[in-house]
Parts: sequence; C-alpha cells; structure tokens
Amino acid sequence: MHFLKSLVLSIFSPAFYREAVAKGGKTAFGVFTLFIVLVSALSFAYFALTFGQTVYNLPDELGDIPAITLEDGVLTTDPLKPYVLTDAGQYYAIDATGSITEIPQGYATGILLTRTSVVVRSEEAYGDQEITYTDLLSQLSIESADGETLYIDRETVSNWLQRAGVGLIIVSPIFIFLGNFIGKLITVLVIGLLGSLVLSLAGQADALRKSMIISFYALIPVTYLAFAGSVLGKGLSLLDINFSIGTICCLIPLFLSLLKWGLFWWIGAYGVWKKE
Repeated sequence: MHFLKSLVLSIFSPAFYREAVAKGGKTAFGVFTLFIVLVSALSFAYFALTFGQTVYNLPDELGDIPAITLEDGVLTTDPLKPYVLTDAGQYYAIDATGSITEIPQGYATGILLTRTSVVVRSEEAYGDQEITYTDLLSQLSIESADGETLYIDRETVSNWLQRAGVGLIIVSPIFIFLGNFIGKLITVLVIGLLGSLVLSLAGQADALRKSMIISFYALIPVTYLAFAGSVLGKGLSLLDINFSIGTICCLIPLFLSLLKWGLFWWIGAYGVWKKE
C-alpha cells in the first residue's frame, strides 16, 4: 500500500514525505527498487514491441545485399565495400573493409556487421551490444557444411539477424534494469548529498539520512516529468518542429534537470520542516 501511495502522493504531498522519512531508509530503498522494476518492465515492453517490429520487418528492409562469407570468425563480402541502409533513425550496415567500426551517433536503433563482430543498438538497452561472430554462431548453434566456412546470402542474413534480434530481446530486461537501477541510484545519491547540505544549513538533525529518503521518493515524479518531456519531444518531432534546447547551451539541460529535482525535493523538505 505504501508503494502505491508513493506513486501518487510523492507528486504533491509534503505530509507523505514526512511519513516516508519516518518509515526509514530501508523502506525508501525498497520503494526505489520496486519503482525501478516497474519502469524497467514498461521500458522492456516498449522495446520488445518497437525493436521486435524492426526485427520482424528486416527481410523487407535489407534490400540488395552482397554475398557474404564467414570463415574462422572473419566476415568478407563480394564485392568488398560498405553497405549502409538508414531509415527514420535506424541504421543498418555491413562493412568488412574496416572503415565503419561503430554505429554513428544520432541513430536510436541499428545493426552493424563488421569484419569480426556484430554491433546492435536499441533505445532501451544500456549502451551498444557487441558480440563476435564466433560467440554468436556458438550461441545460435549455427554451423557451416564443412565446419569452417559459412556462406551467407540475403535469406540467411535475414534469418540470422532475426534470431540475433530475438536473442537480444530475451536478454534485454537485464540490461534495461541494470541501466535504470545504476543510473538512477547515482543520481539519487548526488541529489541526496546536495540536499543534505541544505538541511544541515537549516539546522535539521540527521540531514543526510532525511535528504536521501526524500530523494528516493522525489525520483518518482521526476521520472514522470522526464517521460512527459520525451512524449512531448516525439510529438514535436512528428510535427517537424525542431526544439533541442540542449544545443543552445550544455548547461541548460543540467539546470532544467536540477530544477525538476529541486521542485519535488523541496516538497519533501517542507514536509520534514512542517510541524504536525
């Protein structure tokens, strides 16, 4: 019940924050963990739907691809040149020449076949995932006729990438949860430390513990605002309106982030200061 209350009351209720501080740090950390599990589950559902659709449509998106030979974990193409396909923020490439070694910035999703490995990028996974062909073939139980050389045509590539995509979807919940948990925990710790200075200057006893608890709960409405901003940004993108405030000054996004945190942290701090 306390967790369900935190999903709503953390947005506006100083009394809730006062109650939360009284319940202690273990409860706050438990609520934080449950919230990360909830956010990660929703992120995984979105990733599975969007990336799964991309994987499903791969045969239609590949177009003409070269003849590919994979021997002793090394990929070659005929003719030997880079092959790149981009579409709506998605990036697909095959390059055995070594000129392309990573998926360029600016693409939310993508798959790159290099000379020795496959690199996969998704919106929800924590960083680009890279695996060698030797390891990938072993995991997928793919073997060539002679056990050493694998010849790949368009259909083979399509099936292979689809299987790799499905494998990535299967393991993605781990990366999504760890990325959310570690990233948000670090942020909470930073905000908690900054807030403890404010509480100390205000004469509050046990300032660090109180500030950390407040920060754990303030994460919830801050995440709501971040999600709303993401939806708004995508809406403006669909309307062909480009408003990237981060390009104006690198400090402005940081200021806005601190402003969001400060708003809800102050609600919690007010709850602690306010007498019953």
